[in-house]
Amino acid sequence: MTAKRDFKRVVRERMAETGESYTQARQALIKETLSRIETLLTEFSSTEGDRIDREHLIIEAANLAATIQSSVMDGGAFQRVFWLMPADRRLEALQDFLLQEELSSKDIAWAYEQRLIHMAIAVMHDKGHASADVVSAHEAYFYWVQQNLDDASQAQAFCTPEVWWCWDQVGRQDEILKRMKDCLTSIPIQQENKHDRLFLARNLLMYAVRKDDDVKQSQDVLRRIIDEPGDLPKTGDNLDPRLSWEGVLRQTSLIAAQDDPIRALAAAEENAKWIRDQGGAAYQLMGEIAALCMFQGHYELAERYAQEALEAGQGTANAMIYAWCAGGHLGATGDIDSTVPLLAEARRHMSAAEIEQLLDHQEPFAAYSDNEKLRAVVGIHR
Repeated sequence: MTAKRDFKRVVRERMAETGESYTQARQALIKETLSRIETLLTEFSSTEGDRIDREHLIIEAANLAATIQSSVMDGGAFQRVFWLMPADRRLEALQDFLLQEELSSKDIAWAYEQRLIHMAIAVMHDKGHASADVVSAHEAYFYWVQQNLDDASQAQAFCTPEVWWCWDQVGRQDEILKRMKDCLTSIPIQQENKHDRLFLARNLLMYAVRKDDDVKQSQDVLRRIIDEPGDLPKTGDNLDPRLSWEGVLRQTSLIAAQDDPIRALAAAEENAKWIRDQGGAAYQLMGEIAALCMFQGHYELAERYAQEALEAGQGTANAMIYAWCAGGHLGATGDIDSTVPLLAEARRHMSAAEIEQLLDHQEPFAAYSDNEKLRAVVGIHR
């Protein structure tokens, strides 16, 4: 692997061989490296078998991504390799990327949002950052969006739940909730910004079910956007967008149940029945029901619905379902020995880093984070 600090040396070696200028040689090397990364990722995704057997392809792609300076990649290239970077280096990479002088507003907005998300994740994992710093950075992002994006694009200033959590920690949850509501009521209604409006409405609804006794208004807003004329944007899965967004709306009842086991059971089964009634077209959403159950501590339900999703073949669409199955079992039983083979099965489909992240930070795994039998699944000992 070529270390990033040696990138300039490799560029100069190419200059000597080809007679290109430094800029020409650098851009050619970046293009070649990105092409190789794309080839590796394509081979990884198209090759059948355990992830463990294909993992060398991702590792090689990640090593190649580490050789390219963030400050010399265009937005499209940087976004393609960003997820390959180690989590603890992404903030630095984003800072380097933002040093460029001719970035588009779209690229800057994306980079600012990712920086906020990763700052918030660092706070949640207690890695030397403070919630107040995230909130200050978010306020600066609001100002940048107001100054640089048109009225129809203002929803881009709102980020994911990790960032809202920081507003909660500094006692300003009502303020961020009001900002979200105000944006939704004032933003121009256009087909071009339907994606942003839908995700903001979804986020507001997710936030409201934890903070507001009456969520009907938020549900009505999301329903109106779903029912607008025009196409619906995809949500990141392979489902028909209307099924995906209908599923999002229906999941509200499960999110609102929070830690109430009776409400959670009724809501989860209502969602599961609707999924089953779609004739197989929405089974991918069963994994989301399992995930919501696990996040809210309903571990027996998490294992139940994860198993159903896996039996329906959904593990190929979302490898995390294997983790929800293992975590649900561990949380429901507390039995390490019977959890180990389930976690080992998850490791066949997930990276070692993903499993380690679960053990370190995700309940119920984190409650057993020092258990050597679980750590042995990823070959990490303490």
